[in-house]
Amino acid sequence: MAERTEIQKLLKLPAKVKLGEGEYDIKPLPLQYSLPWRDKVFNLFISSTQYSKITSDDTAAFNEAMKSVMVTSPDMIIDLFFEYARDLKRDDVLKVADSNQLLEAWGKIIEFESPFLGSLLKTVNLLKTR
Repeated sequence: MAERTEIQKLLKLPAKVKLGEGEYDIKPLPLQYSLPWRDKVFNLFISSTQYSKITSDDTAAFNEAMKSVMVTSPDMIIDLFFEYARDLKRDDVLKVADSNQLLEAWGKIIEFESPFLGSLLKTVNLLKTR
């Protein structure tokens, strides 16, 4: 999907995302809804820091950390994605979208809510393609 222009941002037009074979719009949320949503995202990422010093020497703790990174956190991100993109039908999207598409769509939401972090994500993606 094409990057949003400054005009699109100023006019608060939705971001276009591809999920499955379809193209969908994600609209920026009003602050009344986006501020509590941001807190949930922050809390999710803060909860992940508990695993930062775990080594493979502690098998149970390592397994729990891996489960969090590979299963629990992605599931929570999907929940937060659909909480934000409330116009999308979760069941319909999950039947057709793949993980990469959902991650790209998540990045569009992050651009809405944290322009600095959105720019950082774009830079990382650009570096991955080189």
